[in-house]
Amino acid sequence: MMNLRALRLELPAPHRRLAGGERLMLALIGTLVDDLRGRNARLKTEVQSYVTREGASGIFGFASICSHFGWSERHVRRQLAKLGARPGERRRWRSYAA
Repeated sequence: MMNLRALRLELPAPHRRLAGGERLMLALIGTLVDDLRGRNARLKTEVQSYVTREGASGIFGFASICSHFGWSERHVRRQLAKLGARPGERRRWRSYAA
């Protein structure tokens, strides 16, 4: 969960036992952070696409994960965009309908 702290999110209490699906959701968001910190431009583009796509259905859609943990999609999207920006670059991602 260390890489999730970069997003400044309210994480589940450490003493709370997470269900398997919740652990997978957190791992997915952690992977987004890792991909944005890496050098692979294709992965960064895929992260942006996943995060900005509205109406993504299913439990592992970005909106579903944010809703489940009580996070603001806009806040998480903004924090991810900051991680994906080059030094000195200001980047904003807007959502779009799928």
